[in-house]
Amino acid sequence: MPTNITDIVISTFDSIKRFFVYRSFWGRGNAYKQIIHVVVVVITLVVALSGLSYRIFGLNASSESLSVDYFTTVGNVDLLQQGNSLQSVLASSPLTPFKINYYKVAEGDSLQNIADRFGVSKETIKWSNTDKYGTYSTYYDETVNPGEELVIPEVSGVLWPIQEGDTLDTILEKTNGDRFATIEVNQLAAFDNSINGRKVILVPNGSLPAPVPVYSYSFPSRPRPGPGDCGVSGEINGISLSNPLCHPSCAGYSWSRGLIWGEGGWLYHDGVDLAKGGGCPISAMCDGVVTRTGWEDGGGGYVVRIDCGGGVNTLYYHGDGNIWVSAGQSVSRGDPVMYMGCTGLCTGTHLHFILRTGGVTVDPTNYVGF
Repeated sequence: MPTNITDIVISTFDSIKRFFVYRSFWGRGNAYKQIIHVVVVVITLVVALSGLSYRIFGLNASSESLSVDYFTTVGNVDLLQQGNSLQSVLASSPLTPFKINYYKVAEGDSLQNIADRFGVSKETIKWSNTDKYGTYSTYYDETVNPGEELVIPEVSGVLWPIQEGDTLDTILEKTNGDRFATIEVNQLAAFDNSINGRKVILVPNGSLPAPVPVYSYSFPSRPRPGPGDCGVSGEINGISLSNPLCHPSCAGYSWSRGLIWGEGGWLYHDGVDLAKGGGCPISAMCDGVVTRTGWEDGGGGYVVRIDCGGGVNTLYYHGDGNIWVSAGQSVSRGDPVMYMGCTGLCTGTHLHFILRTGGVTVDPTNYVGF
């Protein structure tokens, strides 16, 4: 006989178990199937009710501590003052289920210590405040001014204002984001990952390219001169070449191998520098097709590139901005292509000329008479 409540409970459950085992065998499995169905229904109800209670109570608590949308109008939000300079805006909309902080810069702050305070990268703050760090100079200067307000998401990544035509795929492509992490942080619908109705999306650990320098360079407009007397002065791979400064107004130019900064200090580059005070027209060294014109980052300034055929390519750097040819255009040896200048990384008016064959840069003085 059971002597305490524990023994009574164990005895009762043992009797129930024997009953169902008996019925399972006696009914040749019918009772077993019914039991399985009942168990499945019970489990489904438990899961459904748990999920519903989580959505009602869990997300409500989460929204109070995490949700924020600085794009929401003041009438729809509450402002919580945290210290002297930090405000978090708590949104009522579940479309922004993460926190974004407003931080008012104080005396003595730096971008790095602000980032450390919030546990995010400096770049995260820059990407979230393009009105302050959207140019090349401001991005790298990292200046913070006391009194200005910074927008800071709760985790490192890209806070992306959604624009017309944006989709999750296009945003992830632009921000180098992880799909699964972005879906989780933004609680996107599992079946279609829709961002409809949202004003902002947070791409955790995403990134954006740094702004590029914008060059403002004014130059006088020069009409294209006629071709000069550009006889053959050399050849490579059977391709006839002429001096790129064969135009009569280039008389008296000087040349040098030129220097370039590399490992170990200043080194001679494989091209040649042809200098002329005040500049002069630069001519195509070969018959060929123009493959590139315009500004080129990396120090080249205004550039023209010409494919001479047979694996031979000629490159002309540091033009003054007057370019008389365009990509895809055929040119003849001796045709003026641009005017000599000093743009890009340059210490004086000159042409930095490079000759390549088979993709390999070669010393042009071995093939062209200067």
